[in-house]
Amino acid sequence: MLRLQALGSNTPSGVPYTKKEINAVPRKGKQRGYLPSAGRLKKKNKYLTKQVNLMMKLFRSDNKFSQMINQYESSLKFGNANESGGCEDDEMADDEDGGEDEEDGDI
Repeated sequence: MLRLQALGSNTPSGVPYTKKEINAVPRKGKQRGYLPSAGRLKKKNKYLTKQVNLMMKLFRSDNKFSQMINQYESSLKFGNANESGGCEDDEMADDEDGGEDEEDGDI
């Protein structure tokens, strides 16, 4: 835009380019707001949606997978995808260190 303003006027009377004219130059002949790959993305999204729906139908046909999907979807509705609580002791019931719960690094 500054380059066009530096060129000077576009009329014989010496009136400089207006901002509207300057902004129209790069858009000349092009649709405003056009994204060239938007159509491809929409087709790809539609294709992927069909694939996901097909997989969901296959998994729902099996009882075990159907229960897992229902459990997952219900956990998403209530906002807790992890039902285990997240703050549990990661050591197993049979402690590897013989029952001693010491801090690591206290040597």
